[in-house]
Amino acid sequence: MDEFRKPFEYDDEKRGLLILFIIMVITIDGSIAVALTLQVYGVFKTVPMVAMVFAATGVLYILSILYTAVYCYRLKEGTAKVAKVYLVIRVLFTVFSIVVVYLRNVSDERLIGSGPQQFRSIEELSRIGLIYPIIYTLTFSALWFLYFSRSKRFKKKFVEAKGA
Repeated sequence: MDEFRKPFEYDDEKRGLLILFIIMVITIDGSIAVALTLQVYGVFKTVPMVAMVFAATGVLYILSILYTAVYCYRLKEGTAKVAKVYLVIRVLFTVFSIVVVYLRNVSDERLIGSGPQQFRSIEELSRIGLIYPIIYTLTFSALWFLYFSRSKRFKKKFVEAKGA
């Protein structure tokens, strides 16, 4: 019975890694974007205009997440370009936000100490609050950028499909 499939059942095979990308973008990036926007807004709230501009930027970033996910899911022409533009925006927004939050945290003396919710040293704070998140962001984005740029499977299924 599994040998005979209806035509619409083949559509999901095209989307393998693309579905994973969409799920990761919505769940991971969506929640990180909200958290970072709120944290950076808290840093800038003493300067209301800057805080509002960044809050608006955060909302636009979240909307770009949804736009990219929907665009990729529909497999429209230009899917790779939209995804790559999103990945560049993702790196810029996330790295800027991480650096702003880190700069606020590094000046807070209460975060360094021997307590249960404190960092043992400034190096540990730097590693956990700055270096690891930036490495994760750059690695995630670079790997997906390479996938959309160089994947033979992606080009075969999506790029050649537009010529047909």
